[in-house]
Amino acid sequence: MRIVLRTVVLLLSLLFAAFVGVSTFVIGNQVKAPPLATAIAWPIATLAPANDAYNGYSARLSRNPAARVTTAERKNALTTYLSEPLSVPGLALLETSRLVANPATNFAYLRTVSELSRRTTYVNRRLAETYGRQGDTVHMFRWLSRTAKTNRDFERAYVASLAASLSLRGAVEGITPLVGEDPPWREEFWRLAVRNTPALDRAAAIRKNLIRAPWRQTRIDQDEQWLLAALAAAGRFDTALDLASALASANHIRSFAPQGQLVRNDRFRAQSRLEPFDWRLSSSSDIVSAIYPKEPGLSVGAITGSSGSAAQQLIQLTPGAYSLAWSISAFEKWGAHQVAVRLRCAETGVAAAPIDPVFLDDKAGNVRVTVPAGDCGWYWLSLDIAVPDDGSGMDIVVNRLSLAAAASGSEAPAVAASMAPRPAILAP
Repeated sequence: MRIVLRTVVLLLSLLFAAFVGVSTFVIGNQVKAPPLATAIAWPIATLAPANDAYNGYSARLSRNPAARVTTAERKNALTTYLSEPLSVPGLALLETSRLVANPATNFAYLRTVSELSRRTTYVNRRLAETYGRQGDTVHMFRWLSRTAKTNRDFERAYVASLAASLSLRGAVEGITPLVGEDPPWREEFWRLAVRNTPALDRAAAIRKNLIRAPWRQTRIDQDEQWLLAALAAAGRFDTALDLASALASANHIRSFAPQGQLVRNDRFRAQSRLEPFDWRLSSSSDIVSAIYPKEPGLSVGAITGSSGSAAQQLIQLTPGAYSLAWSISAFEKWGAHQVAVRLRCAETGVAAAPIDPVFLDDKAGNVRVTVPAGDCGWYWLSLDIAVPDDGSGMDIVVNRLSLAAAASGSEAPAVAASMAPRPAILAP
């Protein structure tokens, strides 16, 4: 009798263990491998039919945006719905198969489904598309962001769509809070945004918004350098300066707004952080420039036969007289006309009379420069180096290079605009 009882208990234990094992396997594979869970035909595999249908439809949809839900997929979704009415994949397929034909009802239906789960890519994208058709870009971007957060495979396409959408009305309001979260794709967004030239003003507006509360993103990194460079290259000088000034103020960069001085960081007491409104330094193999704030000064080294700009920055000028002052130190005196300051109009398509260069042949000086009347308002101020082929190279330290409005009655030597009909030279 005891042997029979033990045998029955053992068989029941084995059956229970088998039941638990199969149930665990089916439950675990309803999402990971729905076809396998469905094939076992276990009664508790109620979610598997809809998951299997959803995965199949999603795969076809990625290849063909016009793909429709098949009859078999709709049947599987309905099977799951009858036993699991809160199954998000099942509800999503039923909405897609147009069991409800009214657009307003469909939209409300999607919103309800989205409250059940925020990780269903298809539902999120459908809601983003619906908001986009309604012209509600703020909510459109918000739902696209949710999709990217829950589906890393969609992240690249999402970031590209954000950058391309900068031209849309409401883009600034919609994108600002998304980038304000400091997401992992922030750098990729700015890299793509600076290529969208027609929408650079809106990109700048977004970055300026991020300086303020609640985001307080005051850093000056490569993203900001990309944006400022793109704005300057596109001729959006006023917008670029507005953004650079806001960043400088947030970072307490005193050299960016000197009193009565047009050249920023004119005594080289800080590293350049906001090009091209601060110094853009040369790093070529022939001419190498570096700022040493502790000295302070701009160190310039040039080899024999080198020629080009050692440092330059973008400044805003109106017609009139200015005083250019400089101070240079060196162990050996450089040759005549080897160091010069040039002012070139930075605006494309603007007629501007060329201004003769100022040759810094002395270690210190103060020269009067006249900016001629014309339409040009933005100029490149460039410190140029020209070492002849028979020279011996050059190593100098520029301690000061400033430009200010000339005082009335100034008797400094004058450099006027050249009357030669040469075109304006644009810095790269």
